[in-house]
Amino acid sequence: SYLFCSTKLGVDSSYNKLGYYKEAFSSDELRVKRLFEAAQERKLPLIQVKSHLNLAVLVDLASRRDTVGVVLVDNRILMGVSQTVGGNDGGADTVSCAESNGIGGYNGGSLLEGNGFSDSTTSSFLPDGGSDIDKSRSIVSAVSTASINSSYAGHYVILCGVSRDEKHLREARNRLPDDGDDESNYCMVLKNPGIWKETEYVTPARFEKSWRANGTDEDVVFISNHRD
Repeated sequence: SYLFCSTKLGVDSSYNKLGYYKEAFSSDELRVKRLFEAAQERKLPLIQVKSHLNLAVLVDLASRRDTVGVVLVDNRILMGVSQTVGGNDGGADTVSCAESNGIGGYNGGSLLEGNGFSDSTTSSFLPDGGSDIDKSRSIVSAVSTASINSSYAGHYVILCGVSRDEKHLREARNRLPDDGDDESNYCMVLKNPGIWKETEYVTPARFEKSWRANGTDEDVVFISNHRD
């Protein structure tokens, strides 16, 4: 069974100002409206959350053994693309946390120092660890999926649950420079199709910020495999 939750069961017309949506907004708006109308006619399980779905509720549901959440996030925030250079949304250039620390181009030194990545954490982006140059390419490739020329980049991840394992907590807090400030006693466990890493551990603060970003409508699809 499944349940779709969102702050808006429709199209937010203000999103036509976001570079990510701008090019095909008119056609997408019609398509999405038709899909929601069809879903409501068929009485599919949809819930509009009038304010915000509490993070604790999301965590509780995703922590159940038979349930996962397919979550729409802003990939720029999730991957740490933090600096926008330029005037407007559609044409601005951006610099990621990784690139601003030398990871965007090999500089002869440690590609990971100063960015909060340890060799053991980042090597798991690649199946066999890989060289520093390979690691940098993997990180920047993941960041590049975040639509470099937009202030928003929609991306779906699978929330598999949470972990309180100390190793996973360290990995989440070392993932990006600001993540070490999150003192939560758990981290989010994600399957992210945008990176090589099989499983990703993310601080609750980083996850929530990317999930509640303008453009996501805080969309979540809960999928449950009920056992008899």
